Amino acid sequence: MRSSFLSFAPDVSKEQCRVEHWIDTGNAPGTVKMTPEEIENLNARILRTSGTEMHDLKNEAFAKEERVVYDKWCGNFLSFGIQGINWTVRDAQNSVDKNVHIKYGIAISQGLIKQFPMETFLADEEDPSDPEWDEAALCLCMVGEPLLILGSVQEESYLYVRNECSEGWISAESVAVCRNRAEWLMAAFPIHPLVVTGDMVWLEASAVYPGTSAYRLRMGTVLELCVEEGIPEIKETIETNRIKGTGALIETTEAQAEQRVQNRLSWNNYIVWLPCRAPDGSFFRQKGLIPMSRDVSVGYLNLTTGGILKQAFKCLGDRYGWGGMLESRDCSSYIREVYRCFGWILPRNTTGQLQMPVRKIELAGRCCSEKEQILRALEPGTLLYFPGHVMMYLGYENDNFYVINDVSRLVKEGETMPVRVRSVIVNTLAVRRPNLRTWMEELTLALIPWET
Repeated sequence: MRSSFLSFAPDVSKEQCRVEHWIDTGNAPGTVKMTPEEIENLNARILRTSGTEMHDLKNEAFAKEERVVYDKWCGNFLSFGIQGINWTVRDAQNSVDKNVHIKYGIAISQGLIKQFPMETFLADEEDPSDPEWDEAALCLCMVGEPLLILGSVQEESYLYVRNECSEGWISAESVAVCRNRAEWLMAAFPIHPLVVTGDMVWLEASAVYPGTSAYRLRMGTVLELCVEEGIPEIKETIETNRIKGTGALIETTEAQAEQRVQNRLSWNNYIVWLPCRAPDGSFFRQKGLIPMSRDVSVGYLNLTTGGILKQAFKCLGDRYGWGGMLESRDCSSYIREVYRCFGWILPRNTTGQLQMPVRKIELAGRCCSEKEQILRALEPGTLLYFPGHVMMYLGYENDNFYVINDVSRLVKEGETMPVRVRSVIVNTLAVRRPNLRTWMEELTLALIPWET
């Protein structure tokens, strides 16, 4: 459908692309579904549940400095050949330092974790001409995310890392290495969290601190609030920041430092700690300002169905990015980041999400009329799955069932060829998969995260 300068999926109106439309129906109340304590307990259960593919970085016995990296951590790329580049087992083993002690890192940018330690693009076998689908992409890190560094390759230009939901290779420039576990625990697990609840939040540009100038923060990013009383201090000479290429160091006296953060007063701004990487790759942090006008929250949001929908609709129209490529989201990471704003730690992929210890309704093997009867009773925010895809249920209107989701491709009703959608959209379950079966026919599971 089309409205003025906007177009929409079939049987979707402009009004149905407003979150208020679904909240005003009364199906998305403001009742708190789970308390912060209940969410924290569920997170712990998810980490312990087999099949969720989650890693308890903070508590698992694996994270000990005396542990070394063995050949199995290099198994993802020990033998493969792609696009004319052939690696033998011997080549790979010779290039990997397998005796690196476990180190602790912090993501200082939106670094992409990949299957292999190289920028080489691994094309989709089904559509090798697609320039925006890299099969090697696994996961996009958030700024401030904790990482275990399990190995390195090519003179440490790439690091093999593990985050809470994935593991693979990342450019070393995206990671700052902590001195020890204690520093890592201090930096990576905020006690006073400021949560990015907007789709994207940018910090202000700075000529004084180019390392964090115009920092881009995605939904679900969590930073530590600076809770010191008064204006924070920057008392040392700032050796790594120079004025517009003049080479002049910025000297900071104590009196001057107490009046500004990044050369500005902090009025009408949140003061946060920003993770940074020194020239030698080590971690340090500096104070930064986030304007109060930005879409952020002091602490996590209350988990309500209305709140879930509001977060989901903030991303409407955003581009799709397989495995986090193009600094974007795919279907499962979109859902993950929405729920992250409420303090929830969901698995990265649909296969892991399906194993979460929450209420599930099996839809596989049911006829469409049975599925429709079940869907009519579901609340908005419920997650719906078929193999390889997850969507968020919105409701039933005009003989159609509606979802919001991050879609790669689909077949429009009445057509036979798939189209690349590559966006967060609202659509009905009457659209079709490339196998020409409707999404309703393909549904296999409904998952209600707030019911255990």
